[in-house]
Amino acid sequence: MKTELARLALEALATSQFKPFGDKLATQVLPDSFGILGNADLVERIAQQIGHSDITKWITRPLTWNAELYDPHVTLSAADNVVHLLWQDLSARLARKLDAVAHRTSLTSRGAVLCFFGRAQFNIIVEYTRSGGGAIRLRPLAALLDPNGVLEVTNLLDGATAEVRNAIKNVAFSVDKLVYQRGCIIHVHRQREDVFGPTIDTVILGELLAELLDDLDFERKLSALEVGPGSGLLSTILATSEHVVDLTAVDLNGSAVACTLKNLQINDATLDARHQLVRVRAERFDAKQFVAPFDLIVCNPPYIPGEPSSSSPSMKEYGRAVGGLDLCIEILRSLPNLLTPDGVLLLMASSLSDGEVVSCIPSEFEAVKALGSGSRRVPLDVDIVWHNPAWRAQLLSEQRIEEDTSGVLWHYLRPLWIRRREVGK
Repeated sequence: MKTELARLALEALATSQFKPFGDKLATQVLPDSFGILGNADLVERIAQQIGHSDITKWITRPLTWNAELYDPHVTLSAADNVVHLLWQDLSARLARKLDAVAHRTSLTSRGAVLCFFGRAQFNIIVEYTRSGGGAIRLRPLAALLDPNGVLEVTNLLDGATAEVRNAIKNVAFSVDKLVYQRGCIIHVHRQREDVFGPTIDTVILGELLAELLDDLDFERKLSALEVGPGSGLLSTILATSEHVVDLTAVDLNGSAVACTLKNLQINDATLDARHQLVRVRAERFDAKQFVAPFDLIVCNPPYIPGEPSSSSPSMKEYGRAVGGLDLCIEILRSLPNLLTPDGVLLLMASSLSDGEVVSCIPSEFEAVKALGSGSRRVPLDVDIVWHNPAWRAQLLSEQRIEEDTSGVLWHYLRPLWIRRREVGK
């Protein structure tokens, strides 16, 4: 779909015929819109017409998003029109989603949505303002290429005006965390819900899932399982796909289950003729509890080896949530009975423990790097590692993580597709 959309955008630039491109934007099943800016040829041609190559500036300039500036005396290039159509598609979808959020939970009158495109290679922060009557006004505050986290305040503040700086800071401290990806919006109330919320790990997995679903034959129908849905982004992407007819999600955290159910409802992923079975359960993962195997399994498990010692019960609980490989190993050992013959597991791994993870894959299965030959360097935003010097020192000495000159800890995300080996291999 993304390749077709990029082709139509290139044709629109060459011919100034925008209807085919606009129609395709409006009918995307798993919309990506600005994700097409990963096409180098398209970016080069837009840059030539707009006059500069900074993609992030294309989005935030008023000519892209403020239709009040348009009048008969304004001449728009074909590139101006293409970028504006991308914004119109995103803003129309966001307005509908924000209205759905406001109808199902409390939502502040002003905030922002963190929007991700491509393989989390492009991030736009969109500010929203809701009037007393419920009308929603949107504008892009900032854009960032190759974000290292869900909200990189420091990088986004660089070069921003005082107004935009204040708006971005307000987003960072807002009680509402809103993340948009592939047509799905996820809401987490930071004060009331004991849920991490979508992280950069989750966003990358979400894009990989969406790419898989986009590439399936129209008639292909899948049963899917998510282990540890958290706030529900991946389950929502699965449940809103026309290819998924049976979805099960299990999480030990009851608050995560409630948050996932809320976000499934916000995105209209309800029980209907297309999704005959949608189950979200608060329980420990146990492969024996499932009657039938699944075509698709996804999990973003804890991947920090070892668990810190602590005298505080709350810190021990937090340590179990972010550290240890037990869940990952249990899923891998259960694969022979958990996956259908052609089934696949999408598992997030990291430089912290990918060696141990790969060694636990059953011999009849093989792993393929989901990001090709590359990996994604991201900060290790886990407070408990920072506050446990012994644990931190061990991870550094074993070269599982890196520390830069500013003292920031980094690791490499290495998601894996795991499936049965072909007969004879």
